Amino acid sequence: MAAGNITSNVIVPQVLAESNYEEWSMCMKNYLIAHDLWDVVEESSNVNTADKVAAGWRKKNAAVLHAFQISCAPVIFAHIKGVNSAKDAWGKLAERYELKQKWQLLRKGRSSEELADIIQWFQGTTPDFQGTIPGASDCIDRCTVINMYMSIFSENGWSAVMELIENHPAAKTARFLRKGFPILNIVVLSGNLTRVEQLIERMSKKELETTTDHEGNTALAIAAILASTKIAGCLIRKNRNLVTIPDNNGMIPVVKASYYRYDEMTMFLYLKTPIESLDPANGGYGSLLLHFCILNKMTDIAWDLLDHYPRLAFTKFKVNNQESTPIMTLSAQPSLFRSGSELSILQRWIYSRIKVGRTAAICRNYDVPIEQDDVPIEQDDVKIQVPRKQHGLSAILQKLPGMKHLYEQKLIHKRAEETLHRISSELSKLNARQLVESGAIPAFFQAVQHGIMEFLGAVVVESCLDLLSSADENSRDMFMHAIEYRVEKFFHNEDFSKNRIFLIAYRDKDNNNVLHMAAKLAPDSFLTRISGPALKMQRELQWFKELETLVPECKEFVNQNGETPQQVFSRDHKQLAKEGEEWMKQTAQSYTVVGALIITIMFAAGFTVPGGNNQDTGLPIFLRKRLFMVFILSDAISLFSACTSVLMFLGILTSRYAEEDFLESLPTKLIIGICTLLISITAMMVAFCAAVSTMLRGQWWVIVLLVLFASIPVIVFLLLQSRLLIEILHSTCGSGIFIRKRFFITKLTISIREKMKKFARKNDVE
Repeated sequence: MAAGNITSNVIVPQVLAESNYEEWSMCMKNYLIAHDLWDVVEESSNVNTADKVAAGWRKKNAAVLHAFQISCAPVIFAHIKGVNSAKDAWGKLAERYELKQKWQLLRKGRSSEELADIIQWFQGTTPDFQGTIPGASDCIDRCTVINMYMSIFSENGWSAVMELIENHPAAKTARFLRKGFPILNIVVLSGNLTRVEQLIERMSKKELETTTDHEGNTALAIAAILASTKIAGCLIRKNRNLVTIPDNNGMIPVVKASYYRYDEMTMFLYLKTPIESLDPANGGYGSLLLHFCILNKMTDIAWDLLDHYPRLAFTKFKVNNQESTPIMTLSAQPSLFRSGSELSILQRWIYSRIKVGRTAAICRNYDVPIEQDDVPIEQDDVKIQVPRKQHGLSAILQKLPGMKHLYEQKLIHKRAEETLHRISSELSKLNARQLVESGAIPAFFQAVQHGIMEFLGAVVVESCLDLLSSADENSRDMFMHAIEYRVEKFFHNEDFSKNRIFLIAYRDKDNNNVLHMAAKLAPDSFLTRISGPALKMQRELQWFKELETLVPECKEFVNQNGETPQQVFSRDHKQLAKEGEEWMKQTAQSYTVVGALIITIMFAAGFTVPGGNNQDTGLPIFLRKRLFMVFILSDAISLFSACTSVLMFLGILTSRYAEEDFLESLPTKLIIGICTLLISITAMMVAFCAAVSTMLRGQWWVIVLLVLFASIPVIVFLLLQSRLLIEILHSTCGSGIFIRKRFFITKLTISIREKMKKFARKNDVE
């Protein structure tokens, strides 16, 4: 019988919301049974159409729908608003709850992107999956897909997925989710090797090739992204052509693995990929792979690639819509070479004693294990090249903490240098026009800018004279680039002054000489390594003055704008000089306050000696005690040092701050001021300890504690100011930029000069 005028609280305690379906459905069912309405919801197949049309049935159906509608929250009511059948309305509410439960399971371990896709299904903002299976007449609805997707990631639901595939064969290649993931790719993402094997057994080779996601990724590409060699091996055994199928961005699986920096996966796929597919003539896959291998320090693969196809170094590729070449990539990676790596004294000593062998070619005749770690699957694919075993001191050093990293670093440096020589030998075969087209000239100048001296050495060894004598679009040669980018290593040799003829003679298109280049403001990459604007200004002056000493003939030359090098320097460094002045004044003011406080304290302490004075003689009571003499001496040293420090800082504050003052005058005053202030603080702590020890006499445990605590201010001051002090000492009292010491560039410079002379004589003869 139908219900009369009732409210929702008569039927259920609470209206149906997101989280109370079980309680709501139980109360609703009991209510409908009690009022003889449940048969409308539990409609059986033996109820004929005539009965349904009868007035009594329609009345019951309307009563049940009304009960549902008044017992649902507005957000739930929207899902059954247009439903005319009580049975359908009950089913929709039940389905919604079931999907909600599945969502709770799905959200565990899923990414935010995957969850966003599934949310759209629940909200009904994406269409059902009709027509998503190309060429298929059957239809897979949303609920079926959700069930299948959940089953892939569950432990016991895989049989349901296989049953779905048996009933809907086209589902094997269908794309699900808003972003279009095939079922095979989803299974690969789950990382379950057994399920991947079971699924690909039901797929043809052609289906494996054509089954891709919205980005064009095959299942092998997904395996490459996950770095799963076992799944990748399983897929390759089924269809070897998968290794050569690119995605929408033109990346084949081995390139994708190198992009994600997976060394082992990249090596595995490289050895599975036909070397012919990496030929420059067959597209840009090889150059793109070489680019990522260089970028991610996979130098063994890079060397082997160039061993097969040396021209790959000059083959163009596109990344992020920008064209480049692998040689440009190599010239921008100083960390791949010894000259670009910063090592401590101990690390340099150990580095020099580590032995690494020459890089050997990678043999393609042994397979990397896939199914098990110790069982090879095939006999004809992969052979991993292992570095030779170390002996003696080198082997002992490798066992020390942190030394493995040094060994790996030297191995990378060795392979990178061999790779560079392989490229340089190919460069020597190119003429001037080909050097421009290949991008070798900008790469060469980029290497000079980054201070990669091995690059310059390889060019000299291979006699690439056209490259050595080349200039950029601004008519600037390698010397100008080295000066402009402040590459100090370029000038670290005792024989460099013999090459000054190259420095004097050269001009760029704006008629700037080398001294004009030194007068320009250094790049930020150089200045950021130096502390404080004043020290930056000092370093810039050192560059300018030392080069001016080397080529005094260039001092009075004017450029296209009629400016001398000195005028260019003053113009470009005006702001830096102003910042340096402010920094110096602020620093000096801070130190002056500390120095003045110490002067006040130590001056007063000198007249209030520990123990007091003898009233008859006026002499200190502890005059003959050694600790008292320590106190007096320490007090005097602290006072005099503090006075000296304050005077130095006052000298900084009253300086005229001309450009030349930043070279020696201001830094020297700052050094003296900081050092004397450190001495003053140390002496003050000694004086305090001596005074307390004199009064406490035999209380040694108290004295020891006082000494320990008194050392804290000194240590803190040292820790905070040592870096600045060392940097100022090094830049002011060091040996200068064009240091006269032996470096491997010494022989390099001689070689450059000799080869350039031969080159000039050859041109004269011609």
